[in-house]
Amino acid sequence: MKLRAMALALTCNFCFLVPLFSWSSSDKDKAMLTVSIDSDRREYTLTQEVRLDVRVTNCGTEPLTIYGHLLWGDAGGLTLHITDESNKEIVSKLLDDDLLIPSTLLNRNSFVVLLPNHFLGTTRVGRTTDFFEKPGTYFIRAEYRSPVPSKFGQGPNFWSFDQPPVSSKPIQVHVSR
Repeated sequence: MKLRAMALALTCNFCFLVPLFSWSSSDKDKAMLTVSIDSDRREYTLTQEVRLDVRVTNCGTEPLTIYGHLLWGDAGGLTLHITDESNKEIVSKLLDDDLLIPSTLLNRNSFVVLLPNHFLGTTRVGRTTDFFEKPGTYFIRAEYRSPVPSKFGQGPNFWSFDQPPVSSKPIQVHVSR
């Protein structure tokens, strides 16, 4: 009899705990943002143009809202990080200093709701010499940090400035003369 009561107690505890663990793990997966970067080619000369495509993707299970204007620079949301083969950061000739326009924060249309597995992207085109100072092998990654504080967010699960930055995996390009 004691063995049967102990088995029943263990079964009840197990049945009670499994939904708790399932609920807490799925809660973590609700808001998940990723960033990816790609270029139109992997080999460039110093006289060509570089085309970089950046995507901000909702990889979670619930809708996620982001500020819909993907701008360049720390105050704009997107930053590029370029390093050489020795992992030395390369400072671009271009100064990324886009700023969001404060009046857009009041406009609901300035925010985009990304359903699961949907993305918002932008393309950046520049001369090779704007990004790379000389021939060599370089690694480029993009980083997204919302430029909008949480108090101005509009929409479900707003991804705000209060969230940590999200970085892409780096891509490798080679530049020759």
